[in-house]
Amino acid sequence: MASVLHVPPDTADEKWRPTTSVLSRERYRLGASRAIGGGVASGVAEENSKTRRPENLQQELGKKDPFELPEEEAYLSLLRTADRLADQFRLLFAEHGLTPVQYNALRIIGARGKAGIPSQSIAKDLVTRDPDITRLVARMVKAGLVERVASSEDRRVVRVVILPEGTRLLRRLKAPVTALHREQLGHLGERRLRQLSALLFQARHPEEP
Repeated sequence: MASVLHVPPDTADEKWRPTTSVLSRERYRLGASRAIGGGVASGVAEENSKTRRPENLQQELGKKDPFELPEEEAYLSLLRTADRLADQFRLLFAEHGLTPVQYNALRIIGARGKAGIPSQSIAKDLVTRDPDITRLVARMVKAGLVERVASSEDRRVVRVVILPEGTRLLRRLKAPVTALHREQLGHLGERRLRQLSALLFQARHPEEP
């Protein structure tokens, strides 16, 4: 009758199988060790392949086949880039109680000085559209950053004027905003940045046929 070895004290935490000899036990341990080692090596190789820096949008998205249209690839690349860059600014402005659109509007209003700007004129100067300028201004009024003033020339026209607190907030944000711009895109260099800006402008304003 085959004898069954008991689990030694120093291996009580290992997964144990009954064996008929010490030799078969050592073979089992060696085989398990090799299997584990091979699994770790395979896992490391797989992880390295996942963390390898992509060379284009196709690899970045894990897309199997190349894009059929260069226009599609460019469009999706613009969306992905804008989202990544804008997210960092969202976090920065949130620390100061603002949204990116509010910051943009506050700069527009601040640039007009004491004369202010008609509330409905803010919309055309915004970098990104906001469908409700009235609510946008109302939130900044509530925060004590701007005020509404009736026009002396036309009482039906309401102008938005920046308040001292709004001016101070813009001053506080100037340095971190500049630093973030440089951190995000400074590696491209001035020449390539100007080329990129020119290409994006052309994309927004295609020539008439």
